Amino acid sequence: MHCHPTLPGRAVALALVACVGLVAAARPSAAAEADFADTAARIRGTLERELFTLSPYRMAHYGLRLYRQTGDARYASLIWVDMAHWASVLDGIGAEARTPADLRALAEQRLADYAARPGERRRERLAAVRERPEYLVLASRLLPALARIDAYGLRHADDAHLRALLRGFDWQDAVTDTQMVESWAAPLANTVFALRRLGEADHVDAFVAAFRARYPEPPPAPLSDHAFRNKLYGQTHIIIAASGYYRRPVAADAYGWLFDSFRAHADEIERRATPDMLAEVGIAFLLAGLDDEPLLARIRRRVAASVSPVHGLIPSTKGATDLQMVEHRNSVAVLLLDWRGAHDRPNVITDPELFERLPFGLAPITRPSSEVR
Repeated sequence: MHCHPTLPGRAVALALVACVGLVAAARPSAAAEADFADTAARIRGTLERELFTLSPYRMAHYGLRLYRQTGDARYASLIWVDMAHWASVLDGIGAEARTPADLRALAEQRLADYAARPGERRRERLAAVRERPEYLVLASRLLPALARIDAYGLRHADDAHLRALLRGFDWQDAVTDTQMVESWAAPLANTVFALRRLGEADHVDAFVAAFRARYPEPPPAPLSDHAFRNKLYGQTHIIIAASGYYRRPVAADAYGWLFDSFRAHADEIERRATPDMLAEVGIAFLLAGLDDEPLLARIRRRVAASVSPVHGLIPSTKGATDLQMVEHRNSVAVLLLDWRGAHDRPNVITDPELFERLPFGLAPITRPSSEVR
């Protein structure tokens, strides 16, 4: 409805009341915000009662995000778990991949392991990466580990060799290949921003151009379920990766094309997206400071309504409630429903007490890091 200044007398008053009502409806009330926070607290309680039954990776995935949001010391031990996990990854790759031939052998083994997993998405990703199996080691393991350790303000003892492994790979080809973009959009977004922050290479613009070429707006034809999921995850991860994973706000105008797409496809997103996807779309708006976005309010309501009143968390799409399986969607739901802002923590400068005892192989960076300035 449009507010029309030429309506006479009582009609003007009624129209103004209607317009005010529409604006109010588009913004969550204080009561609604409190309800969302209560729902987030319920999810946190469910997860934290069983948190130490999860794998180290899953424990740390949750704990790091909650520490970045709250700074609460209860999550401090999980930061050490996260450091130890990624230090172990770097130890292993450094020991097993001393030469290009070693890296190829390790990659072939990862490829075989990946091929044994079920699912349509796995098959499509496998087809895209088959000619570049090193991607499964470098982008899926080595690069995330180096980026996380760097974000803490740390370096691994074998840093020079590990970075040399990165430099031997053709990243430009991988991140712009159409088949890779069609299957690995979200991981590719993570990859290009991690490479940029490590100072290794900058393929962000090339990837974004390839992504937009594959998923133009408006779409020339309806997207399949796989293409829809890949596109939406790619879009959200461009923003999330640009933020350093909830560490820095992003400029709304720099990513206006993404927010325009979310708005243009709001009904489809609400209808087709999983709770994980919905939460990450909402978080993208929050990272850009678009707190009054009407779509954000819709998404929060949908995600909150996905919480099982029996189990106190959001089940999988098939109804499973195993925490190892559903930790991710519930962690991002907590961020969405009880957002505390982007915070560049923890690292050796902001929280030195967390880094007094480091896992083997890690040490503070002796020069200022772009991640810790």
